[in-house]
Amino acid sequence: MTSPPTEWEIWACVHRVRRQHGERAWGFLADQIGGFLLAGDEGKARYWRDIEDRLRRLNYGGSLH
Repeated sequence: MTSPPTEWEIWACVHRVRRQHGERAWGFLADQIGGFLLAGDEGKARYWRDIEDRLRRLNYGGSLH
């Protein structure tokens, strides 16, 4: 069993998604979340939702912590 991702790992992924996908990041994240939900993998869908949440906070000036 693997441990849940750390906050640092989530933020690292946020920055990687933002750098690699730019304005298309939202579509990429929606595809990731939807794909894992269709596959029945709630844990991985939750991980990508966490990334989406932090990207939203980063882009809209909300609290980063």
